[in-house]
Amino acid sequence: MPHPLKDISLPYYAKYTKVETSEGININVLQAKDPTVTSDQPLMLFIHGFPESGLLSWHKQIPYFSNLGYNVIAPDLRGYNDSSKPSDPLRRKYAAQGAHVEDMAAILKHFLKNGTKATVVGHDFGGIIAWSVAGNFPDLVESLVILSAPKRSIKLSASELWQTLQPLRSWYAYYFQLPYLPERRVMSGDSEFFLSFTGLKELARQGHIGRPILDRYKQLFQTSISTMINIYRSSFAQSFIPNILSTIDPNKKSQAPTLVLVPKKDPFIHHLVLQKSFNHGIDEKVFGKSRIEYFENATHWINKEEPDRVNESILTFLKDSGATLSSVVRSKLTSEREELQKQKEKQEEKIKNEPKMTPEELIIARTEEAARIKLEQEEAKKHAEELRMLKEREEAAQIEAEHIKSKKIAEEKERQEQRRIDLENAVKQHEKLAAQSAQEQLATVEQDRQFEHAQSEMDKKILLEVADQDVRPVPTIDDDQFEKKILSESKNAETIVSHQIDAENERERKDFEVLNQVLTKNDDQ
Repeated sequence: MPHPLKDISLPYYAKYTKVETSEGININVLQAKDPTVTSDQPLMLFIHGFPESGLLSWHKQIPYFSNLGYNVIAPDLRGYNDSSKPSDPLRRKYAAQGAHVEDMAAILKHFLKNGTKATVVGHDFGGIIAWSVAGNFPDLVESLVILSAPKRSIKLSASELWQTLQPLRSWYAYYFQLPYLPERRVMSGDSEFFLSFTGLKELARQGHIGRPILDRYKQLFQTSISTMINIYRSSFAQSFIPNILSTIDPNKKSQAPTLVLVPKKDPFIHHLVLQKSFNHGIDEKVFGKSRIEYFENATHWINKEEPDRVNESILTFLKDSGATLSSVVRSKLTSEREELQKQKEKQEEKIKNEPKMTPEELIIARTEEAARIKLEQEEAKKHAEELRMLKEREEAAQIEAEHIKSKKIAEEKERQEQRRIDLENAVKQHEKLAAQSAQEQLATVEQDRQFEHAQSEMDKKILLEVADQDVRPVPTIDDDQFEKKILSESKNAETIVSHQIDAENERERKDFEVLNQVLTKNDDQ
């Protein structure tokens, strides 16, 4: 795999470390602890779910809370990424209500000092594990935050099963019980189908995560998919055959103030199941400090879709529930309180300095003040409406400008294409004329050759006649007949030469006319 901290924005001090659990399993833990914060930094444990890792799940929460002065740790569950992948035919070493809970407790004990407690945050299967950590190790957990995860011990009635259709929503958990086939299906087609099924590909399309992060998921599947699925196989078997060797009791309620964040559009877990987990999964001693918060438009991946709101909700909950706050948060809280105190004192001073009024005058003043406030609100509303209309006009103008630009680009492309076609036609016409000229030249050469051949034959004939005259008696020819014969032969030769010259001139004239037409057409274009 690539370096675990690349292509995701994390603080420079974030690093990986190995923690050995009581079973000798090495858990890969990402830690972000700001070295510039000298005072104690409260521990926050973030537990990821399927099919993720600590980094892929919580990369939008780790920087936020570490910058606020918290000691943030995000481990990879056993079987995931670079954590140990023990061989276990019965898969008991992958039980969510056993081995994974014990791993998280061992990690907390490793990082907690001097009897302090931690805030535990869990998503998906990590949330199921977090429920059990808070119930079985109350001395380690100060506050609990659950995202998109039910408490495993909660049972649904027949009417609730019908209302939520939860078994149908969780059909993949039954499919994962098959041997080999789920792994092959996940890895087929470069895992694109599986990424679409989980909704992670849709997150990338909407811009919540980048395409490089999807590639990181694919790399994670290549190294860990079988041991990742084992958490489902082990949990399913454990629901029928409890692990008597484990001391973890999934029925124990959370002993810490608990925040449950519920996405209303989760395709895998109905929000009523999470609501019932909240109602029945928290000890009554801390129920009053607990709260449930709904996200109307979020899906299963709530911490990636609405990270700012999730972070603010967790921080507000920590402040209100009495959890240990970091020095950075305490400083900000003190500054906010001082500012509020100053505003309160200023208001009290203003009231003190106002002249005393009779009840009638007080009523009039308050009426006027209410009218002024209402007028200001109306003006603010009007101003907001004007801004909205201005923004709409700007957007419309921008769309129109882009349309005009696109139209011009299309017209320019059309002109360039037409010009290219015209040039191709001109080249073809020129090539055609050149071919015709070449044919004519070949015909002229052939004609000259025939003429030369005829001339040669004539010369041979004359030579033969002269030779015959040398051996035969020379016929008597008077001077007039001889002169006429010579003139006749001379005229014939002149006629032939004249015809050749006329043919050559006619050919040159035609070539000149064709060339002139081509040049004239090019100039017009």
